[in-house]
Amino acid sequence: MKKIVLFFAATLFAMTTLMAQAENKSTITISDESNDNSVVVKQQQHDDEQNTSEVNIIGDSDENSVEVKQKGENQESAVNITNSSLGNTVNVLMTEEDNESEVNIDQSWENQVEVEQKSEDNESEVNILSFSDFNEVYVSQRGEGDHESEVLINDQSAGNVVAILQRGEEQDSKVTISGFSNMNTVFVEQKEEYNDSDVDIYDNSMENEVTVHQHGSGGHDSDIDISAWSSNNTLAVIQHGDDQESDILIDDYSDGNTVLVDQKGDEQESEVELTSGASYNTVMIEQDGDDQESTVYVRWDSNNNDISIEQDGEDQDSMVEIYSDSDFNTVNVMQDGHDNDSDVLIDLNSDSNQVLVDQK
Repeated sequence: MKKIVLFFAATLFAMTTLMAQAENKSTITISDESNDNSVVVKQQQHDDEQNTSEVNIIGDSDENSVEVKQKGENQESAVNITNSSLGNTVNVLMTEEDNESEVNIDQSWENQVEVEQKSEDNESEVNILSFSDFNEVYVSQRGEGDHESEVLINDQSAGNVVAILQRGEEQDSKVTISGFSNMNTVFVEQKEEYNDSDVDIYDNSMENEVTVHQHGSGGHDSDIDISAWSSNNTLAVIQHGDDQESDILIDDYSDGNTVLVDQKGDEQESEVELTSGASYNTVMIEQDGDDQESTVYVRWDSNNNDISIEQDGEDQDSMVEIYSDSDFNTVNVMQDGHDNDSDVLIDLNSDSNQVLVDQK
C-alpha cells in the first residue's frame, strides 16, 4: 500500500510539474506594407500557465489596430513597431500581478500605444528610438503598488507624448530623453506614498516639457538631471504630502531651462544645483508648510541664472551658495512665518550677483 501511495504521489508531482511548465504563445507579424488590419489577442491563465504575446508591425505597415488582453500572473507582452510604420494603434491590458509589458517603436511615426496594468508588481518598458516622431504612449499602473515604469526617448526622436499614471505604494518611474531628442512632452503622476520618479535629459536634447506630480500621504522622491548641452527645457515638480524630496541638477552648459518645484506639506526638502557652465536658467521653489528645507548651488562658471525661493510656514531653512566664477545671477528669498533661517554665500571670484532676502 505504501508503494502505491508513493507512486501516486510521484505521478501527481510529475503532472503538477508539467502543468506548471505549460505555456501559451502568440506571435503576430504584420509586415511589407500591410495596412488597415485588426488583431485581437486574448490569453487567460489556467492553473500555472504562463502566457506570452508578441506583436510585430514592420516594413512600412500603417494604420493597423492591435489589442492584447492577458488575465493572470506572470504574463509577458511585447509590441514592436519598426521600419517606417505609422498610424498604428496598440492597446495592452494586463490584470493580476507580476506581468511584464515591453513596447518598442523604432524609425516609426504617429503611433499610439496604451498599456494598462492592474494589481501589483507589474513592469512596463517603452522605447522610442531612431527618428521616431509624434508617437503617443500612455501607461497606467494601478493596484496595491510596487509597479515599475521605464520610458526611453532617444536618437533624434521628437514631438512624442508620454503619460505615466501610477497608483499605489512604492512605485518607480524612470524617463530618459537623450541623443538630440527635442520637443517631447512627458507627464508622470504618482499617487499614494513612497513613490520614486527619475527624469534624465541629456545629449543636446532641447525644448522638452516634463511634469512630475506626486501626491498622497507622502514619502515621495523626485530626481531630475539636465546635462550635456540640453537647453530650453521646461520642468515642473509638484509634491503634495509630508516628507517629500526633490533634487534637480542642471550642468554641462545646459542653458535656458525653466524649473518649478511646488511642495505642500511638512518636512519637505528641495535641492537645486546649477553647475559647469549652466547659464540663463530660471528656477522657482515654492514651499508651503512647516520644517521645509531649500538648498541652491550655483557654481563653476554658471552665469545669469534667476532663482526664486518662497517659503510659507514655520521652521523654514533656505541656503544659497554662489561661487567659482559664477556671475550676474539673481536670487530672491521670501520667508513668511516664524523661526525661519536664510543663508547666502557668494565666493571665489563670483561678481555682479544680486540677492534679496525678505523675512516676515
